[in-house]
Amino acid sequence: YGLDGNDAIYGGALADLIDGGNGDDSLYGNAGNDTLVGGIGVDRLNGGLGNDTFDYNAAGESPAGVGRDVITDFAGAGAAIGDKIDLTTIDANSLAAGNQAFIWGGAFTAGHLRYAGGVLQGNTDADAAAEFEIQLVGTPALVVGGAGTDILL
Repeated sequence: YGLDGNDAIYGGALADLIDGGNGDDSLYGNAGNDTLVGGIGVDRLNGGLGNDTFDYNAAGESPAGVGRDVITDFAGAGAAIGDKIDLTTIDANSLAAGNQAFIWGGAFTAGHLRYAGGVLQGNTDADAAAEFEIQLVGTPALVVGGAGTDILL
């Protein structure tokens, strides 16, 4: 686990939970089916080999613009086994009570996600602007929905 500062954290050959905490962190899962949590800050995440989960718990962990996180090796594209981006603990619509799930595509209003140019964006409020973004290096294809979903809504 990282602390308040800029950390470089490396996983091993097994399934690791790697949490950067606060700061601009570099996280490396290496081998194994790892879970990477960047936390607050401009983070670079590399899952390495294995079926990795990039876990986001709040929109503020990867705000829109220059503060967004970068995932350097996302490999999903609908494979039942493959990397995943977990957004299930982010409230997709801050205007409604409870924790709503995101909706893929459609009008970019509260609760919607979109993906273009290698940047995944989420809107959680009443405007038409993204509250969070995650950059995926190499602009990989994403599949949303079904057993092979790359994004856990």
